[in-house]
Amino acid sequence: MKLRTLRLLSALLLVSLLLSEQSVPLAYAVGYVVNTTADDTNDETTAPIYCTLREAILAANNTPANDDCGPGSNADDIITFSVSGTITLGSTLPAIVGGQGTLTIDTKSYRHPRKVLLA
Repeated sequence: MKLRTLRLLSALLLVSLLLSEQSVPLAYAVGYVVNTTADDTNDETTAPIYCTLREAILAANNTPANDDCGPGSNADDIITFSVSGTITLGSTLPAIVGGQGTLTIDTKSYRHPRKVLLA
């Protein structure tokens, strides 16, 4: 009798867990690679496609100006650089907004230190 009761309770627990399961969207880290020292949000539609620092920050904020860097993200993100040089800013960079995960800006990416200056 105890074994039957235990089996019945286990089955009920399993069924209740399966029925009460809520669908939770998974958040994955997204990487954006800045591959130009330009500072614009021009939408490149033919190769080469350039991802600027400004566009990468906007995409990490989940408000992409275009798809040059890839889709927007509300998860943890990392911005890396495949170029060296000075990025001369035309205006203040977008604020990094809260509630969109953690944003890491890594200037020592691609196994080689890169010197990236903001002017």
